[in-house]
Amino acid sequence: MGGPRDEGAPSVSVVIPAYRSAQTLDSLVDGIRDALTREGERFEIVLVDDASPDAETGLVLTRLAGVSGIRVLRLRRNRGQHVATVVGLDACRGDFCVTMDDDLQHDPRHIPELLRLLRTSEELDAVVARFPGSRHALHRRVGSRVVGRMVRSSYGLPPDFVFTSFLVMRRDLRNLVVAAARSTTRPVVGLLLAACTDRVANIAVEHRPRAVGRSNWRPGRLVGLTLQLGQAAVFTERGARLLAGISVAAGLTALGLVLFYVARFIVLGIPPSGFTTTVALILGTFALSSFLLSALLLGLADLRETTWRSFSAETRSDSWAQEDATGQIVPSAPPDQAG
Repeated sequence: MGGPRDEGAPSVSVVIPAYRSAQTLDSLVDGIRDALTREGERFEIVLVDDASPDAETGLVLTRLAGVSGIRVLRLRRNRGQHVATVVGLDACRGDFCVTMDDDLQHDPRHIPELLRLLRTSEELDAVVARFPGSRHALHRRVGSRVVGRMVRSSYGLPPDFVFTSFLVMRRDLRNLVVAAARSTTRPVVGLLLAACTDRVANIAVEHRPRAVGRSNWRPGRLVGLTLQLGQAAVFTERGARLLAGISVAAGLTALGLVLFYVARFIVLGIPPSGFTTTVALILGTFALSSFLLSALLLGLADLRETTWRSFSAETRSDSWAQEDATGQIVPSAPPDQAG
């Protein structure tokens, strides 16, 4: 995938979803420009306004849109961090695409470290930052661990691998992620990345304390995202097989108890009591349900895997429209034409 490359195109694109970030954007942009200029990189910064409701953020973005090397896209309505990130990835032109948050907790000085590891490791498609001393709130750390465990087990990633929104990916992987995102109304970048490749690695970096404000990730949003990822993870082939195996084991256990009561009656002549009969009927029903659930899960997982493999880049090609700083609507370009 990927069309002809413009010789004047940047080698690195930095994508940042922005929401209520008027107080941090200038410092963040300055930090990115300093870090990449010192490395001699040709780069662009793609800021995606996720329909931020405050006028201040809009004013800052409008001003930054006039700065060389910075592109500003605006969503017509609030769609969340992941959709905003995908819109930015769809528009970026670099051979290497960096994504990071707008709150200054991701230090731009670490971008060259991520790029260096990816460039020197041909076997990798992406490098993801991990934060040994995370500054996130407790509920977000717990949610991230639950989600990470589900994704790792479902997609066969290393058990110690951690997903964060601070990462760099090659252009080819970016093309796959954007195309895959068009097959769903609620894309999650980490999940899409895991579905497209297992050639990933972590690098430990500093996680800075939040400079201003507080996180937009409330417990309710994290619960919703966890349930969404859990559903997606179950319907991968690996996830479905795992859950189906648990269901079969539970069903066999229940069936074994039913057979025990039947054998005890036949061999020892001990009739089951009313309570025992009720329990046996419940266990028998549970066993049958478990076997049927296992078959259903495996069937759905197979259907989902087949559908996933056959999705086209044109699917939902008009899922998101982009708006530049002047208010003109710019439709998303297909992945093989971006840049």
